[in-house]
Amino acid sequence: MNLYEIKNIKKYYCDTLVLDIPSLTIEQGKFYIIYGPNGAGKTTLLNLLGFLDKPSEGEINFGNYGFPVDNLNRKITSVMQTPYIFKTTVFNNISQGLIFRSVDKKKIVQIIKPVMERLGLWELRNKNGSVLSAGEKKKVAIARSMVLDTDIILLDEPTANLDKGYINIAEDIIYSMINDINKTVIMTTHDLNQAYKFTSDIMYLVNGRIEPNPLWNVFFVNLTDCGGVKAAELTNGVKIYAVAEKPCRATVSIDPSDIIISRQNIYSSALNSFKSRIVSIAELKGLIDLVVDIGIPLHVFITKKSFFDMRLNIDEEVFVIFKASAVKVYQ
Repeated sequence: MNLYEIKNIKKYYCDTLVLDIPSLTIEQGKFYIIYGPNGAGKTTLLNLLGFLDKPSEGEINFGNYGFPVDNLNRKITSVMQTPYIFKTTVFNNISQGLIFRSVDKKKIVQIIKPVMERLGLWELRNKNGSVLSAGEKKKVAIARSMVLDTDIILLDEPTANLDKGYINIAEDIIYSMINDINKTVIMTTHDLNQAYKFTSDIMYLVNGRIEPNPLWNVFFVNLTDCGGVKAAELTNGVKIYAVAEKPCRATVSIDPSDIIISRQNIYSSALNSFKSRIVSIAELKGLIDLVVDIGIPLHVFITKKSFFDMRLNIDEEVFVIFKASAVKVYQ
């Protein structure tokens, strides 16, 4: 069954078009990821799906309902990137939704205590939510959404600001939702590795538009003229070269398969060459995903044979090389 059907939606903030989606269908009982860099429009799309905002143009059909939807709080729970926390205890923050639904007080404790313990919140139950850290507030919001047990859960960067240990716990909790055939989960992330952990139903969002193929190594840059090509500074002292028609503010991406990795610097026609350090190694769909630090993290894909032949290890220094034409520019 189709849960959402989107037709020709556009969203403007003032005169700026931030979302432009001609068509999109979301089925009931599936897990979806909205993937894209910061500023791609992920949160805007999530707000529309949660009916927290309306499109400037177009239609969003929700099941057999029109807009607005009656009793929406019984169907959808949203965990926003910066969640609202009430100025009361952690326990009361997490139990608010259940209180609004007139759940018995004794049953509230039975429902929320296991979730709070799993997220390391039970010992903070009497602490005022307003003084929590950003990561703790995010955990409170995740717990609050879990205990409501709605049919649809919208998660906006749910593991942002969490310590590594709690990222694993939060991912386990999110993963458990996938096994509930009655739930539809839609989650945003800018971490494609994390997206692949959960599902193959991934929407790739760039500059407010859905792209057909996944994008890696995505950056917002200012492209400037530089001797026939364009240059962009990714961070202090890290400059890449790209091919574009004119100087502009743009989103760029670099396919990890277009990057060469070498133990020694290679002198070639490729304009982009960096000395780097390997910071992580993972297997992804039959390839080895190396994350190297060039001053900013960069994903590089190589075959398993190349990986074992080169005997690469974490913390090793290597060179990464790619052509200016390998930098895809989205204006």
